[in-house]
Amino acid sequence: TVDGNTKVLRPLVIFDDAHNLHPEQFTAFREWLARRELKISRWVLTRMDALSPEDVLLAQSEGNTTRPGLKDARELNVIWMQSQDDRFGKRKAFRKMAKGMATRYLRQMDVFSRRGISDLADFIGTQPDMISPSKLETLAGSIDTIQQKNGISDKRRKTLEAQISEYLSGTGHESKDVALAILSILFHRYLNRVPQKGLFDDQEDDVEPNRPLTVDGGIADGAKVRLLHDFDRPYYYNIDALCDASSENAEQFLHLASTLVTQAETQLIREKPASLSSRDQNRLLRKKAGEIYRGWDFPHNREVKLLAEGIAKQCVAKSLEGNASLGGGAGAGAFGILQEEFDQIPKKYEELARVLKFGAAYNAFVLVQNHSTKNRMWCQIELCGVLRVHFGLSQTRGGFLERKTDDLLSLLKQN
Repeated sequence: TVDGNTKVLRPLVIFDDAHNLHPEQFTAFREWLARRELKISRWVLTRMDALSPEDVLLAQSEGNTTRPGLKDARELNVIWMQSQDDRFGKRKAFRKMAKGMATRYLRQMDVFSRRGISDLADFIGTQPDMISPSKLETLAGSIDTIQQKNGISDKRRKTLEAQISEYLSGTGHESKDVALAILSILFHRYLNRVPQKGLFDDQEDDVEPNRPLTVDGGIADGAKVRLLHDFDRPYYYNIDALCDASSENAEQFLHLASTLVTQAETQLIREKPASLSSRDQNRLLRKKAGEIYRGWDFPHNREVKLLAEGIAKQCVAKSLEGNASLGGGAGAGAFGILQEEFDQIPKKYEELARVLKFGAAYNAFVLVQNHSTKNRMWCQIELCGVLRVHFGLSQTRGGFLERKTDDLLSLLKQN
C-alpha cells in the first residue's frame, strides 16, 4: 500500500549477459524458463553469440522453426536491438540521438567548453573540397573523349548540362567536378539508350534516347562516389555522414567521432582553429574505419572479413560502372540472396551460417529479410557503415547485387 492506494505488483527477474553460458546451457535455460508456470515475468538479455545460427538467420523469415513442445511466437517475445522495421525512421532518430550524445561528451571536455564549443557541427565543416585544377582538367578531358569517340552532339551535351545545372542549383551545392562526373554518367546512359551509329552515319545527328535522361540524388551520389575513387574527392564528411557510418550503433559512433574530436582537440591545444575541412574528415574517418575493420577480434572474424571484402569489391566494381546503373545511381552495398534459398543456409551450410551469424552479431552485416524486388522476396546481406567507409561505398541503402549461396561459399574458400 502506497499513500493509501493498493497496488498489485508482479515480480520481475532479469538475467543479464546470458551469452556467457555455453550454447547448450543457454538453450536448456531458455526452454526451462519458457516451461515455467510461475507468475513471474522473465527477461533474458544476451548478445547474438548465444543464439543458434537458425535463431539469427531465420528470425524474421517464415522458415524459422520451433523446438518440440514449444512455440517461439507463443512462449517468447523477442526484442531485437538490430531491428529491420522502419529503417529510414531509425536512421533519422539515431542522428538526433547521436548528436545529443556528442554534445553531452563535448561539454565535459575543458578544452572545448572553455571556447564555447559544445556541438560537433561547430567544428565539422559541411562544404566539400573540390578536386585540384589539374584533376579537374583530366576529368574534363576524359568526358570530351567520350563525346568525340561516340559522336555525341554538342546540342545533346548542352541539353544535359542544362539539366545538371538546374538540379545542382536546386540543391544549393553547385560544384564543377560533380557536374562533370554526372555528365559522364549521363553520357554512358545516353549511349545505352540510343541505336549504335553506323560507320557512314552523320556523327552530328542528335538521336533521342528511347527513355528520357533525368538527374536526381542517386546519380549525384554515384558521381561523388566515382570522384572519391578516381580523384580522392572527400565523400565522408559532416555530422549526418558520421552518424550513417555508425549503422545506428552508439558504440560505433563514439569510436568514429573520437578520431574527429581528438584531431580538433589537438588543433586547439596548438592554438589553431578547431574546424576540420571535409578533406580532413574524409581522411580521418576512412583511416579509423580501416582500423576498426582490421581490429575485429571475434569468433570467425577471419571468415567474416573474407566475406565482407568479397562483397565490397564486387559492389565497388558495380558502383564504378560508367552508367551507374544500381541504386538509382548510388551503387550497391549488399548481396541479395533469394529468401527461399537463404532459408536453407542453416540446414545445408553450417560454416557459412556461423559466419553470417557472427557477422550480424558484431555489426559487420545487416540481414534485411523478405525484401521485395522484381516480384520476388530477397534477403540482403548488407555491409555495415564502417565497411562502406573503408571500401568507399555509398551510405545509401537499397542497391544490391543478385547472387546465390554458391557465390558466398566461393568467397569463403579464397585465401
